[in-house]
Amino acid sequence: MKILAAVLLASAADQDALSIREYRDRTEGVRAALQSGDLAKAQRESRELASRRVRHEGREFAADAPLFRAVAEASDVGSARGFASRLRALVDAIDALGPAVGAEKPDVARLERLRQEQSREDLSKGGQVGGPRLHSPNVPRSLSDRLLELGNWIGDKLGAFFKWLWELLFGERHRAGGGGGASFLTTVLVVVLVAGLGFVAWLAWRRRAAAAPGSVALSEAPEAGARDEDPLSRPANEWERFAAELLAAGRFREAIRAWYHALLMTLFRGGLLVYRKDRTNWEYAYALSPSAAWRPSFLEATRRFEFEWYGRRNTGAETADEFSRGAQSILAALRREAVR
Repeated sequence: MKILAAVLLASAADQDALSIREYRDRTEGVRAALQSGDLAKAQRESRELASRRVRHEGREFAADAPLFRAVAEASDVGSARGFASRLRALVDAIDALGPAVGAEKPDVARLERLRQEQSREDLSKGGQVGGPRLHSPNVPRSLSDRLLELGNWIGDKLGAFFKWLWELLFGERHRAGGGGGASFLTTVLVVVLVAGLGFVAWLAWRRRAAAAPGSVALSEAPEAGARDEDPLSRPANEWERFAAELLAAGRFREAIRAWYHALLMTLFRGGLLVYRKDRTNWEYAYALSPSAAWRPSFLEATRRFEFEWYGRRNTGAETADEFSRGAQSILAALRREAVR
């Protein structure tokens, strides 16, 4: 009985979900076996991986079964080696997840904090890929007090200046006789001063008028809303138009998200992916058929989107342009396939 219990426990342990690190290493092992010509080892390991699940950051997902079954059913080493590049792309995509699959010890506290922030997102329709919301920074109390003091000081100085000007023009001491020459000189100086102030005000108005076109362009940029977090809120062609508007307005991170939503909606509409409320972006990526020539490009787009949206706060124009070109290339390939 003890021996039977030990065998059952060992069998159950074998079916436990693999860690993302184990999944990565065993996938790399299959690729290395193909490169060395050991087809039997590669197929034996592929049959095992095809039925396993993978655990990452508290979630489980199925391994890339279509890819491993294709390796396991290959007739010879030559045909099996054709899948080495896809195995390499899968390993690269896992490595892109960061320290959680590398040799360094993962930052458990940071990962837990990110998980909690993401779990607080409102799921109105489900399937959102948006990240934590940003809030406007509060102005420190000390800064607001200083600004108030500065405003009061400027007001006092202006009040004193206009009081002095009033007394200079209409004061009793200037109405007495015998000061005609001095009064005339004072009047001329005041007129010159007022004319100078008027000229400065006119220059300021001209500069503001010259800057007006730029300010109007910024005000016409599309406004952010809660629906931008849900890929189902727009069809694919509207996401493409929205992404172009965001890119032109300089909102590069939001433009990248809009392009990624356009990719997801195109895949949903074409039947290449099945929408599920509880699926993550990486689960969508792994669910794609390994025979699709554009699959490595979509894996790279997923890696780049995850990094820019969740890992950064300042995305550059060059990065957004590069992502835009890559997304349009994938969309063009999908549309060519749909025409066939």
